[in-house]
Amino acid sequence: MKKLALIALITLAIGTSSFAATANGELKSVTTFNNFYKVKSGVTWKFAENFHKASFEINGTKNEVFFTPEGEYLGITQPFAYNKLPKAALNTIAASYAYPKYALEECIVFKNAENELNYFVSMKKGNKTIVLQINEYGTVSQAQWKI
Repeated sequence: MKKLALIALITLAIGTSSFAATANGELKSVTTFNNFYKVKSGVTWKFAENFHKASFEINGTKNEVFFTPEGEYLGITQPFAYNKLPKAALNTIAASYAYPKYALEECIVFKNAENELNYFVSMKKGNKTIVLQINEYGTVSQAQWKI
């Protein structure tokens, strides 16, 4: 899930400038997180140059919440059931990325601060992994980067 969560964040960050994380930004991220989520324990933080990430579990489901280095909420990733993807996406994936040539590795949903959804599916072909991005309407596109 780490790779897909990072890809979701990169997708969100395209076209925006980034600044080095500051202690003040870290404090704002933690404060914003605490205002959104009432998680008492088990939160792991990562403060990177381009983002802050809080990882935690709720009811056995792993969540990763992302913030800008200045502490602004960007969105959340969670595991997502592949068979619950939009039908158009399932049809496209079945036609172009069929098993056994491609094997499903992971499926997550990224919900940004505006409540827009994007799904990310990683597929393995031999020793290579590709990532598919799917919008709410089921349009599938292949990520332009490699992981």
